[in-house]
Amino acid sequence: MIERITDEELLADIIMEGIDGYTTIHSEDYDHSRWHRLIETVFKRESDGKLFIAYWRAGATECQEHEYPDEAVECEEYTVSVVKYRQRTE
Repeated sequence: MIERITDEELLADIIMEGIDGYTTIHSEDYDHSRWHRLIETVFKRESDGKLFIAYWRAGATECQEHEYPDEAVECEEYTVSVVKYRQRTE
């Protein structure tokens, strides 16, 4: 069964301050709007090693509030291989 964390206060603390027992693994912008940056954050719960992913919105100006996630969902790591091409130079 997929675990979910729904404690909004806990999630805000994990994302913004970092708290004992949780480690942020990855956090990056994946999109944006005029007023917000859309962010994906992956963190690990140290007690059992489970990974969770949360999507939230950070205010893009000083007038916008952050909108923290209402849940984080258990996730798993996977590997992606990418092949790219470039012009040869002589």
